[in-house]
Amino acid sequence: MLQKKDWTIYHENSKWSSHFEALNQFIQSIRKKGVKLILFINPYHAQYLESIWLTGNWELLENWKRTLVRLLSPYDDIPLWDFNDYNSYTSEEEPVVGNTKDMMKWFWEPAHYRKEFGDVMLAQMLKLKDTDSEVVEQVGVKLDSDNVESVLKKLRSKRNEYASHSQHVVKRIKSIVEENRTQ
Repeated sequence: MLQKKDWTIYHENSKWSSHFEALNQFIQSIRKKGVKLILFINPYHAQYLESIWLTGNWELLENWKRTLVRLLSPYDDIPLWDFNDYNSYTSEEEPVVGNTKDMMKWFWEPAHYRKEFGDVMLAQMLKLKDTDSEVVEQVGVKLDSDNVESVLKKLRSKRNEYASHSQHVVKRIKSIVEENRTQ
């Protein structure tokens, strides 16, 4: 879990990694075809976000978002929506271990959300008024160079609040992270 150490945002003597360059080329190709592009950052369940924090990869996540914003800065017409947040969707309680009957409403598991949450995200991105999905609260924020630092600061604050209110979850995830480090 999040132990891979060769993740790279930047390569030496370049603006960013080959993966970011591939995204940049994709964007240019799509724009030439006149296709409207909307990019978004997937939501993770709060437990997965906590594992990112506890493995020491939070700064990497933040730098990845900053780099996406920088990559998209020349493209005024391409919004970048960030659904990676702590809210009532991403903080829903998971069923008790061993309970195979009950399922989470918004997530299959911490890194994969259900169609119903995807519908809420689409409604937000596309400004749809009528949706079959139950909208609990508005989610997502458009990231840009003007707000990325304040959004990241708010996310850190929400993370700290989640950790203080969900100490039992944090303790369990911490034990999993520590167990994986020793393997």
